[in-house]
Amino acid sequence: DGSLGMSAISGVSGTSANIMRYLARPTILGDGVIMLRHVTAILAAAQKSPDWPTYQKTAPPIPPQVRSSPLLHILASILMPSFAQAAEVDYRCEADGRMAAVSLAARLYRVNHASAWPKTLSDLTPAYLPAVPLDPMAVNQPLKYSQNNANPIVYSVGENGADDGGSEASNSRHMPNSQWQEKD
Repeated sequence: DGSLGMSAISGVSGTSANIMRYLARPTILGDGVIMLRHVTAILAAAQKSPDWPTYQKTAPPIPPQVRSSPLLHILASILMPSFAQAAEVDYRCEADGRMAAVSLAARLYRVNHASAWPKTLSDLTPAYLPAVPLDPMAVNQPLKYSQNNANPIVYSVGENGADDGGSEASNSRHMPNSQWQEKD
């Protein structure tokens, strides 16, 4: 029937499994309530935060009962850190979308201007973009643009909030082959 029982997980069956199920149920349900409240607070903070730094200031911490007793709240202590990472990924995806829009606008600009790239992102407004998009990884700052060579780049300051000039140096927090493994 596709269900996964306590005996399949623990290797224990019969009376022992019933006792484990009886003892584990309150912990699992309690952790479920704690996690639902935490996710609700994360979503509220994200909805009020136009950018990653603002979110970081308003993001709810992991509840004290989980931090102080991780073994008692084993499910919550395992899953809750990934909730904060999900919020960070949301802001990175927003940055990706805005950078894609700017890149497409810059390419269209180049087609219409005898293969010349725009000198600044402001050259793209209002004909190609209604406004220069803000960087969701920085507070009230536009996305960055560097036209130092034949291949200009559009970039976000990244999680550290520092403009590293579009650096491709490794930010070891992320998986290899990810654009988010770079500083900018």
